[in-house]
Amino acid sequence: MRLLSCKVFLIPSLLVFLISGAFGKAENLDVLADSAKAFYLGGDFPDSRARADSILKADPQNPIANILTGLFRLSEGGLKNRTSAREIIEKYGRHLEDDPFANYALGVLYNAVDNPEQAKKHFLRVVALDEKFVPALVELGMYYLDSMLKYYNRYTDTSIPLSYRDYALEDYDLGVSYLHKALDYDKENKEAAYTLGSLFYEAQEYLAMTVLFRDQLKYHPEDRDLNLFMGLAYLSQFRYSDASQYFRRALKHMSAEDIELFQNPEYLIKDKKKLAEIDSQSTDFWKARDPMFLTAENERLLEHYGRVAYANLRFSVPKLKIEGWRTDRGKTYIRYGKPLYIVEFAKSMEVNAIYPPSQIWVYPQFQLSFSDEFWNGEYRYSEPIAGSNSMFKERSNVDFGLVAQNVFQEIPETFDFSLPGGEFDAPYRFTFFKSGKMAEALVSFAVPVEEALYEPAQELESGLYLMDDNKLPVFEKKESVTVDFQEP
Repeated sequence: MRLLSCKVFLIPSLLVFLISGAFGKAENLDVLADSAKAFYLGGDFPDSRARADSILKADPQNPIANILTGLFRLSEGGLKNRTSAREIIEKYGRHLEDDPFANYALGVLYNAVDNPEQAKKHFLRVVALDEKFVPALVELGMYYLDSMLKYYNRYTDTSIPLSYRDYALEDYDLGVSYLHKALDYDKENKEAAYTLGSLFYEAQEYLAMTVLFRDQLKYHPEDRDLNLFMGLAYLSQFRYSDASQYFRRALKHMSAEDIELFQNPEYLIKDKKKLAEIDSQSTDFWKARDPMFLTAENERLLEHYGRVAYANLRFSVPKLKIEGWRTDRGKTYIRYGKPLYIVEFAKSMEVNAIYPPSQIWVYPQFQLSFSDEFWNGEYRYSEPIAGSNSMFKERSNVDFGLVAQNVFQEIPETFDFSLPGGEFDAPYRFTFFKSGKMAEALVSFAVPVEEALYEPAQELESGLYLMDDNKLPVFEKKESVTVDFQEP
């Protein structure tokens, strides 16, 4: 009887011990999984992976640890890793319909396999479950930026073209809304700021862009891209002095290779022999193109910085490791700047033809067509596809690769210099006096003055430059004078 009673009490106590131990172990794994997710979302993959591996040793079927493993494989690239990652993330993610992180992982997966609509669905699910999930808010902002850019210049490919501009503006509003929320919850989130700044830039909301990056630079004063974006914002407002300040800051945080890239005149020179003779670091090349020696800035060089920065931000194809300035659109933009307007067509499949996505850039003197022939984001000059029997066709029989060559040879680079306030005509007179072997020149001009001046005393600056055959100044004289317009 004593032995039997002993047995009866031992079994329940052992069960209690095992159950409490299991709960303690599960709690520890949950804490470890939360930290693994946090490290992943913060970009610290090694620490996240280490924690996921620890969880899998204790619980091989743990869904979060397996999803993280799939995300790590996805980040490594390659078809094999992508296929394996898809199997893992879909297998474990489907069982966690109400888990924000699982839905976020599915969104990342579908973005990686070029299914943005499915990705958006899961990112929306994330913010419905957790409105403060900042990475999902940023992803939604990126989605609507891409969607806006697709529709902002798009027309239907029909006999009566219809604009998609209204849809693009709806996407703009949604993108701005999600990104503002992301910055409300994480004020220092650079990725959210970059994307919101891109939306503002494309919609020509330059003042909003300036305010945004002024705030961000308080947190990240040495960030190269934030300074580049700020320079772009001021350049778009013709505030060259302010733009110069931020471009200089960006250059301080660039490698020697990046600086050479930003100053490379490759796409501005028609004569290849002349290009070979030019040192891209030489100040003479850019000084000869300075539209106004009187100012402290070289406005043409600043415009070049802005164009290269925009080309890299807008036309790069990261998955193909192609920098934007080396693409056909980038080359064109750096040489001729922003086109008057763009007509964009989506990919379309018809009975006897498959047409790739394409864009037509219209400039005052010419137009060029670009096509995404392989549907991978790399737009090239449109060229007729060989073989009339092929289902893949271009919308034009013109070889725009050859057109671009002719345009680059015949039409010089474009730069329309402007300052705030615009230009005005002023009467002037040149008078020359000869005395023996010497000659004197007198230049007189009138400056129109508004009747009501906020400051009656105005400081004026004038300059005289003599240039050589290379358009470089060999003599210069600048003077500043203060004039009181209220004096009789």
